[in-house]
Amino acid sequence: MGERPGELAALVRAARGRRGWSRVALAARAGVDEDTIRQLEGDRTGHPTYRTLLRLAGALGLSVEHLEAAAARDAAGMEGRDG
Repeated sequence: MGERPGELAALVRAARGRRGWSRVALAARAGVDEDTIRQLEGDRTGHPTYRTLLRLAGALGLSVEHLEAAAARDAAGMEGRDG
């Protein structure tokens, strides 16, 4: 049984999809590395930096607070899975 993707990953993937952007296009618009997008959407990264969230928010037209809250909830959920 696969794990549900993190909330931040789902938000970014959905917002990118609504715009019809590839990961490469989002990375270019946000000024981040494509690998950052791949890891984030694949839920294989820890809590992204505020700077990364700020760039993604600007590119996707989302509030940085919304992305930051999703990342914090994901981190809290990960703590519950440890042990």
